[in-house]
Amino acid sequence: MDEIKNTLESMNIDAYRSESGLNSLVRILNIKPRPKGKRDIVAALSRFYNKPGAAAELFNRLSAYEKAILTSVVQWGYRVNRDELESIAETHNFGVKSAYSSNTSREHYFPKDSLLYAIFLDGSVPEKFRQYFTEVIPPYIVTFKP
Repeated sequence: MDEIKNTLESMNIDAYRSESGLNSLVRILNIKPRPKGKRDIVAALSRFYNKPGAAAELFNRLSAYEKAILTSVVQWGYRVNRDELESIAETHNFGVKSAYSSNTSREHYFPKDSLLYAIFLDGSVPEKFRQYFTEVIPPYIVTFKP
């Protein structure tokens, strides 16, 4: 069984944080016809995530703000650099959520119903997506000034 299907099967249909449930992923990804029942939802989402080009499709659908957030997270090795994310949010005039979000969580900077929730599947990026993002997102270059 593949990593993505295992992750999907471990997720709840509906979750406390609305964007992190299977039904939310179906809505965010606009999967039609809308599957009913966990088995059908997992199968439909697995088909989407495992189709060739799924990572590219999601990446290309991201807004400029979402791409900046994803780029930062990828360049920082999938760790949260709060100062960087704060700067991106400020640059893009994104009002950071206050309720039920930890300031150290990358989801704190995600817009409602963002495709980033579909990329960070249950909080982590699937390996095949990581490979694609490594190819398309340039590494972070540190420049030192004398």
